[in-house]
Amino acid sequence: MKNFLLLVFLICVGYTTIRGQWFSQYSTPDRNALFSVQFLNENIGWAVGSSGTIHMTTNGGEDWLSQTSGTENRLYSISVVDQYNIFIVGSDGIILKTSNLGSSWTPLLSNTGKNLRSVGFVNQNSGWVVGDSGIMLKTSDSGINWYHQTSGVLGNLYSVSFSDENNGWATGDSGIVCRTINGGAAWSNQKLETTQGFNSIFFIDSQTGWVAGYNKIYHTVNGGNIWTQQPTGSSNLYYSLCFIDSTGWAVGNYGVIFNTTNGGEIWTRQYVNGQPYFSIPLFSVCFINDSIGWAVGDGGIILKTTNGGITFIEEEKDKAVLSEFVLYQNFPNPFNPSTKISWQSPVSSWQTIKVFDVLGNEIATLVNEEKPAGSYEVEFSPESGIKHPASGVYFYQLRAGDPSKGSGQGFVQTRKMILLK
Repeated sequence: MKNFLLLVFLICVGYTTIRGQWFSQYSTPDRNALFSVQFLNENIGWAVGSSGTIHMTTNGGEDWLSQTSGTENRLYSISVVDQYNIFIVGSDGIILKTSNLGSSWTPLLSNTGKNLRSVGFVNQNSGWVVGDSGIMLKTSDSGINWYHQTSGVLGNLYSVSFSDENNGWATGDSGIVCRTINGGAAWSNQKLETTQGFNSIFFIDSQTGWVAGYNKIYHTVNGGNIWTQQPTGSSNLYYSLCFIDSTGWAVGNYGVIFNTTNGGEIWTRQYVNGQPYFSIPLFSVCFINDSIGWAVGDGGIILKTTNGGITFIEEEKDKAVLSEFVLYQNFPNPFNPSTKISWQSPVSSWQTIKVFDVLGNEIATLVNEEKPAGSYEVEFSPESGIKHPASGVYFYQLRAGDPSKGSGQGFVQTRKMILLK
């Protein structure tokens, strides 16, 4: 595949641009995946991840410093209670605590070798941990002692959320949500109408909460007695939820970020770095208010927003217009039954978008026309153009102008997508 990228900078006066809601703040030098992020306030926060990674910032993420965890274990979850009580859990039963903002981390005795996936505290003393094979631990003395609670779950638990010392929920494999109303002394299962697993659960009080996972987000207003699905308009794997009252965010695979301002009645896609598609998975999101938040993910990526991710339009002068052809990764991917393909063009040219099977046979032409400079999107639905489309790998190609020319008028780029049926 030949790529001829046009680098054309045209200076304009007084045009309108739309600026991205989320921006890449930092990518850690070690490129280790980051699984969890939490902040104490708008300046001090931590991100933890694979290979014992702990990064801390004291200036809202402008700079991140590595802290010594003393382990190579994966660190899956962090809970920031206050400046003296910060807890991390991870693989092989590891629990860490710091009382000095991470200058040193002390391992705590968990009495298990199972992977611990999530930790949550309601105050400096009372906290819970959940993990593989339904394991559930509780402490009432700020982590000095941990004792087992019976969850009644055999599968893995990936997330725990308590609204107070009595009311708590945990979720994981096979669509299971379990609840306690007595601090974990007894747990009961709340089975939802799905067999697909959940990765994140978040409650803002004893009645109101959300759970998210494979392609679905559910909401309850009665403590989980009834769960109602909230469509996002996207088929995607969600890893993490965060809510400030009725304003919430969900992040997941392929870098998706969705936002709601009405408790989930309507979910809206948010952009990263001004682009509609961001291919890096995001594993965790946290907000300290309805404006300032962070998200972390694969490859050590750290994102930040200071306006809640809401689109804003700014009048600018002396700015460069689109400088190159770009064909974005389709979304969702994998997909069923349809997916959207986006691209941008810096100049007017004849443009085609074609789809090919794995053998190189052309199976669909989505675009074949002259287009001015701009950003575009087209939907591909195999069922509408292919008789009995098969699951598997397909390729889509953007061709602009004459690819044999050395200028930006000639451009070809091909990307892969997967149809799952």
